[in-house]
Amino acid sequence: MLSELAAVSFPLACPEDLPAAAIQQHITTHLSAAVLGAEMESDNNEFWVVPQQNAPEDERATRFARVDANPAASLSEQLLGYAMLVSETRWPALPGGPWLEVRRIYVHPDWIGTGVAQALMDRAVQRASATGHVGLWLGTSKLNQRALAFYRRNSFLVAGERTFHVGGIANEDWVLARSLTPTL
Repeated sequence: MLSELAAVSFPLACPEDLPAAAIQQHITTHLSAAVLGAEMESDNNEFWVVPQQNAPEDERATRFARVDANPAASLSEQLLGYAMLVSETRWPALPGGPWLEVRRIYVHPDWIGTGVAQALMDRAVQRASATGHVGLWLGTSKLNQRALAFYRRNSFLVAGERTFHVGGIANEDWVLARSLTPTL
C-alpha cells in the first residue's frame, strides 16, 4: 500500500542523526493512509505508482498506473515506488512559471538502484512538459547524498534553501530546480 511504502521509504531520506521518534511522528502525521487519501482528492496532485505486479524484466521499462482513489482502499498490492506531483505550487526564487513540484519520489528499499526512481522521474518530466510547466522543483535534505546525486544526474540545480520540519525538528533542505525551457 501507498502508506506502507511511504513509511519504509521516508526514513531513508532523513539525516542519520534524526531521532526515530521524530521520523515516526512525521510518518504518522503526514504519510498516513488518511492523509494520502486526502492528498489524492486534490485536483492539484497527481500520484504515479509502480506496482509489484508490473515489475519489469528491464526495470527501466516500468509501466505506470495513475492512482485516483483512496490508497487505503485501492492500493492493496505491494508497491515498488511512487511519485507525488503538485501543480499550483511555487518556489519564490524561480523565474516565470508555472513550475511543477515533485513533492515525493519514494522507492521501496529493495528496489533502490533498479531504475524505478528514474522511471518515476521520467514520468514527472513528461507530465510537466505535457501540462505546460516550464520546469520542475523539489526539496531534499542537504545530507541525503544519494538523492542529491540522483537529482544532479537528472539536471537539477540548486535554486535555494528551505527549512523542513520532521517531528518538530528543523532540517535544512536544498531546493532544486530543473528547467524544461532553454531560456531559463
